[in-house]
Amino acid sequence: MQRIIAVVASVIVLVLAVQSRAQVSAVGPAGPAMDAPTRLEAIELRKGAVIVKGYTEVGKVDGEEGSSVTVSAIEMKDTKIGSHEMGLAIVAAGGGEGTRSAVSYVDFDEIAGLLAAIDALAKPDPEATRLSAYEAQYRTRSNLEFVSFDNNSQRMITVRAVQVLFPSGEVIWSTARFRLATLASIRKQISDAKEVLDKLREPANK
Repeated sequence: MQRIIAVVASVIVLVLAVQSRAQVSAVGPAGPAMDAPTRLEAIELRKGAVIVKGYTEVGKVDGEEGSSVTVSAIEMKDTKIGSHEMGLAIVAAGGGEGTRSAVSYVDFDEIAGLLAAIDALAKPDPEATRLSAYEAQYRTRSNLEFVSFDNNSQRMITVRAVQVLFPSGEVIWSTARFRLATLASIRKQISDAKEVLDKLREPANK
């Protein structure tokens, strides 16, 4: 009799363990930790500190169908520990009805590479491929994306800003479209924003 009771008890414990594991599986594993893609966002998302964000809107470039790109120079400061970072905030706004926008941050040390990539995208290379058409793209740490592509034998540029909403991790994006010739205007806004930041860095470098 005692042996039967022991067997029954063992079965009950096993069933409860299986049910417990099933309930955990139903909830699903914890989501991956959300890491800030840029140093600017790493400061912006800090907790337990007053974060100061300074910014200067440098300029806006209008694109096709009401879309646009706005470039700002920004500085993030953690007043608790005295750390700070500089860079760009680039807002891409789509055109048409229900226009939406998204902002991507660019760390200061990425700006030179971004300008060089824009210079390369501005010069279509007919020998880039032996096929009839091609596209070229460049992405920053925050997935700000510049794409050059053929559209009915005309070269076009898209600028897509990708923004991660913390702490939910929701990703939003918006794309602005431009004719290739307009890329020079976007480059100028980015270059001008870098000059603004360079002047802020001068006292620290002396």
